[in-house]
Amino acid sequence: MLGVHTMHEAVSPRRRPEPHSLRNNSPMRSAWKYGMSPVSSLLIIVLLVGSSHSMAAVSTPPPGNPISNADTARYVEWMAEKGTPVIDVAHENAALRHGEWGFFSQRREHQGPRDLAALDRSGHVVVPSDTGDWYAFLSSPGLTAAGALQRVAFLYRARGIDPVSAPKVSNREKVTAPTLIASTHAVTFQGWLLFPPNMGDPLRLTIIASPRDTKLVFDSAKKL
Repeated sequence: MLGVHTMHEAVSPRRRPEPHSLRNNSPMRSAWKYGMSPVSSLLIIVLLVGSSHSMAAVSTPPPGNPISNADTARYVEWMAEKGTPVIDVAHENAALRHGEWGFFSQRREHQGPRDLAALDRSGHVVVPSDTGDWYAFLSSPGLTAAGALQRVAFLYRARGIDPVSAPKVSNREKVTAPTLIASTHAVTFQGWLLFPPNMGDPLRLTIIASPRDTKLVFDSAKKL
């Protein structure tokens, strides 16, 4: 009969029309398909995107340490000016940088460093002798006695020691902590070094530096 519907036809739900904005293949369309409102699905998407960005930020490695960038050009120029051009590889011990001071050498593969020197950007040079600009270096702002010992040891190809770090050496009880004392017209540094191959015989180095000259004194612990 016309106008009569079966029970099945009467209770069958009608399919919700899909909004036009969701007819593309997208995460929001999937959410609509499973009965979620656009607002709820949008909130979930925002949370997921934010989480992925947070994970990316955590996993991103930190930028490289700028101290690894060697600055050997001034060393190469200085070596050429004094008539001994660098013939091997110029190297900077970047971990020893202090202010404008850099610590340099040249080295060949499988060989130790040579022609060690410290240079600042104002033309001062320190070498392992009494002819360098020791006053300019030892009076540089922020330099500590321990820092001076570490850098002096590098220039002399030695090992700097103090009462705490000193190994089992002869006359170990005579080894004292490094000192760096500034007066009106001079700076005095004192520290202990071990020189290969005599690593069991510590030597005390005293540097008395003024703007005019420098005096270096080595004393064996055996004679003190």
